[in-house]
Amino acid sequence: MLNNPPALLVCSATGVSFTLAGQNTATPSHTKEQNMDKEHFELIAQYINGIMDPHARMQAAIAVGSACRVANPLFDVDRFYSACGI
Repeated sequence: MLNNPPALLVCSATGVSFTLAGQNTATPSHTKEQNMDKEHFELIAQYINGIMDPHARMQAAIAVGSACRVANPLFDVDRFYSACGI
């Protein structure tokens, strides 16, 4: 049995979900869904920024940033890209 299940973050507007390994925001008996906030976007950008291959990093940042922009037209995609290191 998994003692620290990954967090499942769901963007309610699009249904896009992200699983963040090692984040203990869910209880062991079930997965908790929650809306994404600034801290989640910062964490995702940090993971993307850690991708060593620049082309792969750019693809990941654009894919996630585009989905976030569709979900929220006020999402600052340029700020997200900068945090992702592109």
